Amino acid sequence: MSSTINLLPWREKAHKQKAIHFLYQLLLVLILLIVSYVALLDFKEGIQQKNYQIQTNLSQLQQQLQQGQSSLHSLRQNYISAEKELVSSKTLQQVFQLLIALPLQQGELTSLSLDAKKLLLTGAVEHQQEFEQVHQALNQSNLFSKISLLQFQPEQQQIVFEIELLFEN
Repeated sequence: MSSTINLLPWREKAHKQKAIHFLYQLLLVLILLIVSYVALLDFKEGIQQKNYQIQTNLSQLQQQLQQGQSSLHSLRQNYISAEKELVSSKTLQQVFQLLIALPLQQGELTSLSLDAKKLLLTGAVEHQQEFEQVHQALNQSNLFSKISLLQFQPEQQQIVFEIELLFEN
């Protein structure tokens, strides 16, 4: 026996309308899903671009930070080395008092170089006796641990000298 469905024409029409309505709803849901999928892909791409920009900016900032830290380290080292070479005001005052008291009658000091470790005097005198008096005055000073004669050059009218004086530590 075969079974068949005997639908009345109005039922058949209603069933057909429901099927078409279901197909429209299904099509609408599919379109909404596709549009949502495309929108999510676009949103994901935008987020990836923002993430790439943020990563690029972060790496640039890290490079700038590293350069800044390197510069800061270099400046600190320069400051520390410069600080070590600073002469205390007490030492500076004692050096000036010593220079004022040097027994120079006809001679003169032509240059003076001073740092935290040494004093370098360059000058000229007319007689060796005057140089010996200057050298003796420097030897009698308690400021220096070592006195070295770097240059002693007799010329026609004068004697040019250069003396290095190392400070007591």
